[in-house]
This record gives sequence, C-alpha cells and structure tokens, in this order.
Amino acid sequence: MKFKEYDIVKLRDSQSGLNVGAVGVVVLTYDTPPAYEVEFCDENGVTIQLITLKEESLELERPE
Repeated sequence: MKFKEYDIVKLRDSQSGLNVGAVGVVVLTYDTPPAYEVEFCDENGVTIQLITLKEESLELERPE
C-alpha cells in the first residue's frame, strides 16, 4: 500500500523505542526505495520521534 503525506498510520512492529500500534503521521514520502518519514507525538502534541520507515512497517490507521 502506498501512503501519502498526512495519512495517519500505526506501527506493525517495534521501531527505535516505539511500540507496536504507536500512531503517527506521514510527513514526507520517498519514492526510491519506498519509505516514509513519520512523526510520532505525545498526547500534548510534542514530537516524540521523527523516523524513516519502510512501507511494510506501517498500516493505515484510518482508511479513507
């Protein structure tokens, strides 16, 4: 599945201290190889992590 900027996604596997199911927002997409810069925030909107992830590590949280 191709994600686009501002899609809300969740982790399918643990990554860099983030747990499975952590919810983030795609802020940038890379075509080659397909990858996504995803921002994860706390409940106050403060960025916890900004990380580049492969497509297989993500799933769409809210399908359109």
